[in-house]
Amino acid sequence: QNAVVVEDGEVQSMLSVGPLPSILTVLEEMGGNPEEFEGVRPGANEGTLEFSGQDGALLVPSLDASVLLLKQPDAAISHVIITAQVNSDSYNRGLGIGVEPSPLLDKTVREDGLPWYTYNDLGVTKKKNITIIKFHPGMSGGELRLEGYGGWYNQSIGFTPENWTASHGNFHTLEFWLGVDGDNKFQITGTQETQVWTKTWHNKLFDGRYFPAVFAWIDLGGGRNQPLHVGQITMKAVLSSVQKEESSKKVPEGS
Repeated sequence: QNAVVVEDGEVQSMLSVGPLPSILTVLEEMGGNPEEFEGVRPGANEGTLEFSGQDGALLVPSLDASVLLLKQPDAAISHVIITAQVNSDSYNRGLGIGVEPSPLLDKTVREDGLPWYTYNDLGVTKKKNITIIKFHPGMSGGELRLEGYGGWYNQSIGFTPENWTASHGNFHTLEFWLGVDGDNKFQITGTQETQVWTKTWHNKLFDGRYFPAVFAWIDLGGGRNQPLHVGQITMKAVLSSVQKEESSKKVPEGS
């Protein structure tokens, strides 16, 4: 589905993928046993999930985005936009969504020299280029942080994100803009449309071809009977035109 996005005054085309099926649905269709997917179970509403494991849970594997360009050979993907809906009643547990680049990532930028941040070493390690956004529903200011390379410590997002119960089962929307140049943007939109907070960081997680894997996270598995609720997940490829090089060779005189 073609759409248009305006970024820094430039109009670009965009291809949307999703909402993606849940990982449990995919496992079932592949003949696997969804019950063996530790810590993950179907949510109260169709298409949603609940997660309460301590080691994170894969939601979407890394995908090859080159198939999106089969009919557009003169285009390239400049950004991938990953959007995920989450909420929980766990109060003092950092929770949210993580992304991990494909092992096939064509890396021209290393993590060397990038700042590193982690609050409690849960879910991240310097040995792997994993990024996790964690925030705190029901806590004043949300206390949102990004753990991993290029990350930052707890930030006030300017509003208190309602927890699962207070919001009557509504989701917060987490959005990752990941550029091929490593320049990224994160945005959270609360259960009310006017609740929006954005911050940028640098870390190469996308190379223009392989979408990162997406996983759920909640510190220490969350509070008792207070899982992480996960709603829809979508991916969007922002396209840019490929500049074809023109030959600079001059025809010799007299030929």
